[in-house]
Amino acid sequence: MDLPWRFGFAGGVARLAAIDHLVFPSGNAELAFRESCRSADRIFHLGDRAAVAGGGAYRFRIVAHFQQCELDARDGGDRIHSMVRAGSWKSLLRRRTWLAEKLPAKITVLDVGAGAAVHVRASRADWLLDCGSGRDYERVLRPYLHGAGINRITGLLLTHGDSLHLGGTENLLRDFVPDVLIDNSATDRSTVHRRIREIFPTHRLNLLTLKAGENFPISSDVSGRILFPPADFTAATADDQAFVVQLSIKRTKILFVSDSGYATEKSLLASRSDLRSDVLVKGQHHSGNSGSDVFLDAVRPRLIVATSRDFPQQERISDEWAGQVRARNIKLFRQDETGVVELEFGEREWQARAYLTGEIFRSANR
Repeated sequence: MDLPWRFGFAGGVARLAAIDHLVFPSGNAELAFRESCRSADRIFHLGDRAAVAGGGAYRFRIVAHFQQCELDARDGGDRIHSMVRAGSWKSLLRRRTWLAEKLPAKITVLDVGAGAAVHVRASRADWLLDCGSGRDYERVLRPYLHGAGINRITGLLLTHGDSLHLGGTENLLRDFVPDVLIDNSATDRSTVHRRIREIFPTHRLNLLTLKAGENFPISSDVSGRILFPPADFTAATADDQAFVVQLSIKRTKILFVSDSGYATEKSLLASRSDLRSDVLVKGQHHSGNSGSDVFLDAVRPRLIVATSRDFPQQERISDEWAGQVRARNIKLFRQDETGVVELEFGEREWQARAYLTGEIFRSANR
């Protein structure tokens, strides 16, 4: 993957446009990086400069605006990451770091409250699973995509008719023009969804209508499979007919259940689909009930990434459910505490990083 290297200056900080690298002028022989703030994975020393790989501005929710932030961490006793020597700028630009170029896929679960916007990057493909509300698109998703150097979306999948999940679609179609759009064709009462469907023909989209059991390709290493709903399915609420999507990345599986609740979980269990997944990404059902014991037994995730908000009450993860998850030895990243969660998938291992807390969970951990 060729990264869009270019240089700019802001606040005295020189930076590479690729979001995984920051380059700092430095007269210091050593650079320490505060893991709780930026979570650097590599530090390259290039004479009087140093490049930090694995950085990002997700802590501030705007990737486009990099800030120099607490570089001298030694006084605080923070971890100093391993350093990789490079003899010149060219050797740095040619170097293939695990983070920047060897990842089969990277998934960023943005923090958009009770809605959803998930970016899947695999090879040269950029997919979105939902795009948040209209407000969240303008404030979070669009700046994030521009900061990531993305000018066009390969694919957009809309899970269901909730405006907090698809309210930004109209502006996204104007700004980024996806090559493929997968819409949930189930009938719902959403006026926002109906208006969006009316504008699809004006964009000449490759519109796909998929049902349970059908697959869609993302890259040579990544594919998606629709697990729910089946054909001609209807339900009283949009949450109960939301897409359930399982991504396969090499040998790793990630299950996205959107705002599904107990009824969908029961249907999935009855379908005898292989639900086993390493990571479960979920929202909250409007009833507040999801993530049943029997469903978690079938999925057996190592990590759960879940939305949680104080209001309304049903959007908040209960202490009881969180305790049940911990008792199963499942790591829980609740986004009211973690903010953005980034998942990076290597050939054999994967890791998840919470940007508000700096916590990293690795697949090798138990």
